[in-house]
Amino acid sequence: MKKFLQYVAMIVLMLGAVLPGLGMEVKAEENTGSSCVVDYSANIKMLNEQQTADSMMNSYVQKEATVQQKDGQFTVDITVPQAYTAWYQDFKVESGGELKKAIEKTTDTNGNDIYTFVVDQYEQTIKAWVDVYIPMLSYDHDYIVYLKIADVTEVNRVCDEATEQPEDNKDEIITKNVPFTFLTNNKTYDTYFKSYINYADLATIGEEKYAYIKLTGHTYAFTTLKVGSENGEDVKIVSSEGEGNSLVRVIKVKLDADLKATVIMSGDKYPATPFTFDFAPIKEQIVYLPEHFNSNNQVIEFGLTPVSSGAPAHTIIASLLGQAYATKTADNKIAVTINLVVNGTTKGFSVKQGNKMIAEWTAGDTKNVIKFTVDSLENLAFTSTTERNGNASTMSTTVEKVLLTGEIAKQEENSSEGNTNGSESGSGENNNNSNTGGNNNSNTENNEQSTNGLYTVNFTFLNESGTGSSIMNTYVDNQAYVVKNGSSYQVQLTLKNSSWITGFTVNGATPSTISDTNDVRVVQFTVSNLATLQNAWVKVDIADLNYHHDYNILLKFEEASLSKINDSTTFPSTGGSTNSGSTNGSSTNSGTNTSTTGNFSQEGVVKFEFANNTKEIAVFLQKAKTVFENNKYKVMLSLNIENNLQNFIVKQNGKEIAKWSNKVASLVPIATAKTTTLSFEIATLDNLVFEAITADKTISTNVSATTTKTNEKNTRQSITYKMVADPNGNMADFITNYLAPYFTKAELVTLDGKRYIEMTLIGKAYGFETLAYIDENGKQQKIEVISSTGEKMDQVRVVRLPLIQDRNGVTKIFVDSGSLGYGAYTLFFTFDVPALEEETTNSNNTEKTDNIKNPFTDIGNIFSKDEILALYAAGISTGTTATTFSPNKNITRAQFAVMVARALNIQSAKATAFKDVKGQWFENEVQALAEVGIVTGVNATTFNPTANITRQQAAAMILRMLEYKGYKVTVDKNALSYKDANQVVDYSKQAVSELQALDIMTGSNGYLNPESNLTRAQMAKVLKRSLELVNLID
Repeated sequence: MKKFLQYVAMIVLMLGAVLPGLGMEVKAEENTGSSCVVDYSANIKMLNEQQTADSMMNSYVQKEATVQQKDGQFTVDITVPQAYTAWYQDFKVESGGELKKAIEKTTDTNGNDIYTFVVDQYEQTIKAWVDVYIPMLSYDHDYIVYLKIADVTEVNRVCDEATEQPEDNKDEIITKNVPFTFLTNNKTYDTYFKSYINYADLATIGEEKYAYIKLTGHTYAFTTLKVGSENGEDVKIVSSEGEGNSLVRVIKVKLDADLKATVIMSGDKYPATPFTFDFAPIKEQIVYLPEHFNSNNQVIEFGLTPVSSGAPAHTIIASLLGQAYATKTADNKIAVTINLVVNGTTKGFSVKQGNKMIAEWTAGDTKNVIKFTVDSLENLAFTSTTERNGNASTMSTTVEKVLLTGEIAKQEENSSEGNTNGSESGSGENNNNSNTGGNNNSNTENNEQSTNGLYTVNFTFLNESGTGSSIMNTYVDNQAYVVKNGSSYQVQLTLKNSSWITGFTVNGATPSTISDTNDVRVVQFTVSNLATLQNAWVKVDIADLNYHHDYNILLKFEEASLSKINDSTTFPSTGGSTNSGSTNGSSTNSGTNTSTTGNFSQEGVVKFEFANNTKEIAVFLQKAKTVFENNKYKVMLSLNIENNLQNFIVKQNGKEIAKWSNKVASLVPIATAKTTTLSFEIATLDNLVFEAITADKTISTNVSATTTKTNEKNTRQSITYKMVADPNGNMADFITNYLAPYFTKAELVTLDGKRYIEMTLIGKAYGFETLAYIDENGKQQKIEVISSTGEKMDQVRVVRLPLIQDRNGVTKIFVDSGSLGYGAYTLFFTFDVPALEEETTNSNNTEKTDNIKNPFTDIGNIFSKDEILALYAAGISTGTTATTFSPNKNITRAQFAVMVARALNIQSAKATAFKDVKGQWFENEVQALAEVGIVTGVNATTFNPTANITRQQAAAMILRMLEYKGYKVTVDKNALSYKDANQVVDYSKQAVSELQALDIMTGSNGYLNPESNLTRAQMAKVLKRSLELVNLID
């Protein structure tokens, strides 16, 4: 009997294991035992895609990681240091056979981002994908990497006795991690909050459905959550942990019949915003049969089957697929056309249906197009063949599904010819040479190559596998000079940020260095054929970023762009210093660099830069000289006309404004003429185009111009600026990064003594229906639009606003996209504007300080030289070094305080209440001034010593110093006559009024500019005058 019971027990156990696998439901008994959460410490390493070496991504994640096991599921926490968080555009880790986003992303108190991923296991490497964008390098790439989790050690285990499910949840059937979407009335929110609202569980209770939605990150700012409308019921918050950026809340909302729910979220920083959540399964229009199509060219997309091991064939093959479309034929079949996006390594592409080959493309075909006609789109497979260094390889993937997008393809007869530049059919932009005839096939010999001469050619660096672009493209001008002389080609490349490039070889040899100046290096090497890929290697070292990496890369010349300039077999002059460098067997420059081509120098108030065809146009330009007179720019170009130049034209806004023409060129060659001049006058420097016409071609380039100071009364000069982060945290950093590129080319303009900022707005800035600056009273004032050309994305607007800066040197600009729905934001700019000099009309002290020995080499022409030397002689001010005073640098609050304390000859040994002053070199002086009421700090414990002091802040401190020495005020605090008196804040009005009446602080051209920073030169003028008033200095 005992043995019989054992057999029964065994059968029951076997059925319990087998039946679920056969799709039969076996209901488990309620778990009355305990569940445990186990935390492990671990170390993490990232390997490259081949898992043969460490990935560069190890530099951008912390080595230490945390693994957790809960309810049979593993999660891993990966920490990204604060310095790199903004670089991560996307991050996914594989689980369940798919790359998935983190289920949670939090930010710790140090600003580090912590990504929590679900993983299937941690004993073997785990596939991951990361998308990185580094703005300062214009570096935008994504990678497949593998995570290796090691040294896993249990550090904590918490086990809870199972509790009985609450009565109202007993019948809930939970589906974990359900996909969903949400939309708001603000497109920016739709994108921004997607990373913080990305996890939900679906609950079914009878016929009703609910969603448990997790809110993380910046959603903490939504402090009020309502159902359906602003007057609706409060949303049920199931759980809430943490605070601030670390707050994680789970809310429960009821879904309607369409599986949707709307939650109104609002807070102090955000207006009431409707979030409509949609849990309805996404319906894809999958097509296979002829009846799914009509006689139009309907655009289709191929969903490729993911490859779980080896190279990601589905990803690489997908990158070769351009626009594809299908149409139903008269005999009820499906005709498919696929435009291929191939590069020099792609040698073949084929399509199979089942075991039957139905279409094939090979390198050398006239068109990069593959076509086939089939009865259905089932059982398709794609195979690509590549070749590198003589080694061929193939990869294949099957078509999992075909989707109908609803679009109609616009097909042109020759749209797919010669598409070798990595763009979709018909969108290639490489054909700058009018005599290529549109055929950019990389395997077709360019007829110009058969003759010797000087050429330009476009090129691209590819990654080692040849499947995508390389980071090296960030560091080069993408057009090179080529000299063909006999059977070989000499190439000159220009490397930007050359100090970062510590190693570079082409085909195993180090190129010659022709010049290396201003962080730009010109190198030269020889190749035997432009049609083949060149093996290259680069080493990049950026100390500031702790970035030290080297790469094997490929150099691909775009033969179709090869454009002949002239018959010369010498390179244009590069200018700058020359260093022959190490050649390691590479060819030296057999042609002498000449100064008659390409050596373009510029003088005067304008600097011209070329947006395209830079090297080609520079051959015809020797010099530009520009002056600004009578509110116009007068430009004289010196042209080099010996290189077959027939015409040189200058255009503005599409209209010809100047032209040089060699009228007798077709009749009699002018053997003695090598140069000529072309002059023109313009009121603005916008929308210029230079056009050089030779006997063979027309070379055109868009020209941008930057200006410098013009005259005293009305001036215009280019300035640098930054769009800075919102100091109050009301706007996400990503919005600042997103909008910054649409504000370009800032200029400081002085009109009748008043200073303005002019900025050029491009691209998506067209959507800003409202543009305003924030005045000194915190009110919005309309920004003047000076000019506007083009529409929508082509629109270019120049706007002008008064230079108004707050005490931190920030100018605030308000933008609102109105009906376009991009959102409304206050943007924060810092403009690098030169400080105004003080008026020198005070004639009370004409005595010079010629008898004082001047140790400073940088104050010879400074307006306050005498005052600087007087303060130096009195021991009140010292230089920034033994021989420099740095007169144009801003002075900080701490530096000014020290000078005032020295003048008063006071110090204090008492402990200071200012936490940011304790232990600093200026502690005794700041504390002494605080004790006598001359400084007060920004609050009881903060002095903000390193902040630049503004003109009105300095005035307030000076008046307190004078009052400390017994001075009594003589004027009303509102007795201000400055044109910008309304910008003076209340606490400093008495001081500014007094110093104006005393001719101590006189301003410039009737303006005080109270929020502008005080420079060291200005400080010397106003402080010396003030000290004279109370006999503290001779």
